[in-house]
Amino acid sequence: MHELTLVRNLVAKAIGIAEKQGITDIGFIEVEVGEVSGSDIEEIYECFDFLKGEILKISHTKMSVQSKKARARCKRCGAEFGTEAGGQCPRCGSTDIELTSGEEARVVRVGRRVG
Repeated sequence: MHELTLVRNLVAKAIGIAEKQGITDIGFIEVEVGEVSGSDIEEIYECFDFLKGEILKISHTKMSVQSKKARARCKRCGAEFGTEAGGQCPRCGSTDIELTSGEEARVVRVGRRVG
């Protein structure tokens, strides 16, 4: 289950960000996961809930996960477009394209617990 490793890494990154910002009681972690990353958002939430029992610093933390749309660039004409266009450039018709986003997973924001 690669989601558990992914969530462990995201939590470690979030804790590092919190420490740099002087946040000792993390209230929320907001993450963004690319739609073609191969990660299941429901499994990410399940893994986070599991880790809350293991990692004291996040025991009361909430996580929100947003899906990021995949984008591509045509190597022939340079057009950038959403992958809903399929595996073909909508401008020139070339199939020589590369993903520019949508595979990543990253921490967007970390906030302190209120109350």
